[in-house]
Amino acid sequence: NVGDTAARAVGLFAVTVVESLAAMLVAARVYRDNEHLPSVTALVLFPVVARTFGLLAAWFGVMVVRTDDTEVPMNALSRGMYVTTVLYAVAAVGCAKWLLGPHWPALGGAAVLGSAASLLCLYVVQYYSEQRFRPVRTLAEAARGGPTLTALRGMLTAVEGSFLLVAVVALTALAAFMLGASSGLKGGGTLGVAITVTGMLGAAPYVLAMDSLGSIADAAGGIIEMTVANERPDVLARARLLDAVGTTAKCYA
Repeated sequence: NVGDTAARAVGLFAVTVVESLAAMLVAARVYRDNEHLPSVTALVLFPVVARTFGLLAAWFGVMVVRTDDTEVPMNALSRGMYVTTVLYAVAAVGCAKWLLGPHWPALGGAAVLGSAASLLCLYVVQYYSEQRFRPVRTLAEAARGGPTLTALRGMLTAVEGSFLLVAVVALTALAAFMLGASSGLKGGGTLGVAITVTGMLGAAPYVLAMDSLGSIADAAGGIIEMTVANERPDVLARARLLDAVGTTAKCYA
């Protein structure tokens, strides 16, 4: 798990740091280009303050992940993601109202837009990587025809899913620019895009927890197969189900 979970944590941490720093630099430039803004400190610190509330939201998101044998485990993980995203969006709007003065509706809306885009990406990833849906089932059927059909069908599924994700990001960026520009600030469009990115990564702590589940379930499944798989097929079945759910979670991360 060190190479998988810890390395992913480092990578995600680097992304959030770079994104937060970029948003702060853009905010500083917007303050310099707009003389009527009241405080450069409030504008520059908004991405960091919102990020802090994202960490707090992830704590509550993890707490609601509860399930039993009657529910698909991925639904429980998705429920935690919903709670985390909604709490972050509410907190981000509150921070915008507190720190950004009269421009808070547009810039706070950009943070909410980023949160909504992250949920939409979750839907796309879940559809293309979870065993309940058409793409994975079609790939499994193609595997019956040999490795060539498996590779071709896998590449087609990957391109299709990646195209949808790129489309979501592109449309979100365009909407974020227009929303930021509606604030009336010079450079507001660029600032809106930067804040939207902070919104997309607002649930990053919870996403990292989802990714860690995949690594743990994968290792546990291997241990079970080498130990009690023959005596306890029910335990092996649960391990394989959690492993499949963990794969979907890692795809989203």
